[in-house]
Amino acid sequence: MRFPPRPKDEATRQRMQGQARTDTQPELVVRGIVRETGNAYRTHVRDLPGRPDLANKKRRWALFVHGCYWHRHEGCPRATLPKHNRGWWISKFEANVSRDARKEQMIRNAGFRVLVVWECETLDERALSRHLEEWFRECRAEGSLPRQGRTLAPAASAASRQPDSPLRRARARIR
Repeated sequence: MRFPPRPKDEATRQRMQGQARTDTQPELVVRGIVRETGNAYRTHVRDLPGRPDLANKKRRWALFVHGCYWHRHEGCPRATLPKHNRGWWISKFEANVSRDARKEQMIRNAGFRVLVVWECETLDERALSRHLEEWFRECRAEGSLPRQGRTLAPAASAASRQPDSPLRRARARIR
């Protein structure tokens, strides 16, 4: 696919360059809800296909937060088509959707559970929270997540419990 010709309208060009790729408002909403459910995650994990917006490699789950416009959310009023240069935009959007499907399949083939959250779904945080809680509950039922309340931190080592251990002295120096 070829890059589009540079927009003749400087305002359009500036607007296009100002589009955020990471840390968007919908992504921040999803992060807050996932944090509230008690699930740890990393953002934009580069060594996973498609660089999911949130992922936990140990628990083998990944979340993509897709903008309805760029990723073509079917049936969503936000997935409009620009009037100018339609042919280029159609091929651009088709390439986006194709790439999304390919990356999602690659991460599923790697053994991850994948969920796509659409931008418009983040507008109703209560419904999204219920949806994510249900998804994480299904993950736990399949054994890819620990049960709620179970600690993930390893037990303290014998050396850290001894009053005069080198580890304890090193920790005391740091404090």
